Amino acid sequence: MQIVRRTLVKGVFAHHAPDMTVLVQIFLAFCIGVGALWGAQTLWLAWIMPPLLSQVASVPKPMVTNPKFDNLDMRKFNDALYPKFDFTAAGQRGATAAANRQIDLAIRAGNMVPRPPSYPGFPRR
Repeated sequence: MQIVRRTLVKGVFAHHAPDMTVLVQIFLAFCIGVGALWGAQTLWLAWIMPPLLSQVASVPKPMVTNPKFDNLDMRKFNDALYPKFDFTAAGQRGATAAANRQIDLAIRAGNMVPRPPSYPGFPRR
């Protein structure tokens, strides 16, 4: 069995947790830092707000008039936004083009078949 020695490191045994006073000091330092940041922000806002408010008050507001749309026909407006397409004619053209392509491919495939051998002087029937 081994004997565990306690070594003294700066007044505290190495295997013990730090004293409670260190934790309290850390907490107080954190609170002082947060308070200092809050105070600096409040002081800066108190210093910067009066010039900003005076500049905002001196700028004239533009007069905006809304255009009148009394004679706006919503049916024409809707037709302009969403034009009507004739999908049946486009479908018919697509179907005709597909059929023509199939026929063209069949003709080309037939032309790629090798012709039978021909012998001179031997008639074909």
